[in-house]
Amino acid sequence: MQIIRYKSSSGVALGMALNSQIIGYFQPNAELHDLLRLRTDELRMQIENSFQSGAANNLPSLILAPIDGETEVWAAGVTYKQSEQARQVQPLCQRDNSL
Repeated sequence: MQIIRYKSSSGVALGMALNSQIIGYFQPNAELHDLLRLRTDELRMQIENSFQSGAANNLPSLILAPIDGETEVWAAGVTYKQSEQARQVQPLCQRDNSL
């Protein structure tokens, strides 16, 4: 199962997809970043409440990127350690360039 963002007739919406079919819909005001901040048991409850048994529909024609302006995006291959090291070096480089 996947949580997807898509363009609906009323705006951006969140749904659940399985095997190229929509199998459930989240509340109209649901935001992806809010779902990602939930504890596992809370997210599971949201999913269970949104699942619609026997209501499989084709995927929407316009599936959106899984980011919503409040979601952190990290480039592939960048680890937290590499990022931390770069942040430590950056002030030194800026100081040297100001001379």
